Amino acid sequence: MCIDTQARVIPAPGWHDASLGLPASIPSAVRAWLLLESSVTQALQKTFGEVMHVDVLSDSPGPLLSDERPLLATSSPEGRVREVFLRTGKHVRVAARTVYVSPKLCVHPDLSSLGGRPLGELLFEQGPPRWHKREWALLDARAPLHGLVRRSLEATGNTCWARRTLFLFEDEPLLVTEMFLPTIFVRQFSAPPEVYSRAQP
Repeated sequence: MCIDTQARVIPAPGWHDASLGLPASIPSAVRAWLLLESSVTQALQKTFGEVMHVDVLSDSPGPLLSDERPLLATSSPEGRVREVFLRTGKHVRVAARTVYVSPKLCVHPDLSSLGGRPLGELLFEQGPPRWHKREWALLDARAPLHGLVRRSLEATGNTCWARRTLFLFEDEPLLVTEMFLPTIFVRQFSAPPEVYSRAQP
């Protein structure tokens, strides 16, 4: 049976600054993922005890969402967009979207040749990556990103927990949004406590 991760939580629309803390009503299972400091890739493998696979949906120039442009400090309507599913076994656990506009990053050899390699491996290759801002949201069916969630066929409701982090990669902004699908909450966490070092209030 899935853990109930949505009861009692009715946040205001939009994204919320994670540095201000999370409402106490957010279930601990959700809180662990929203505040996770280590790689989501690593955490998925430890939690489910299976190899994590990356299903690449797109990795090419594409339109930016209106609320992504201010975080990237750009007025450009387009950037580099990578959308993937993170899967263990037959189940998609996370839908992720990475966007950036920096000319330096657009020609970065490691980013352009990621293919099925998890972005987290690159970001955490030299230790904890630098990041500038982190936000969380409970996306409903009206959110543009919810279309990506529905493509996974794992969406079982009208809302989805998500977080987005503005990383500084090679000193350039890179925005990663992770949407946690219901299949991620089918069991209690089995990873070592240190993986969830900031999971507690």
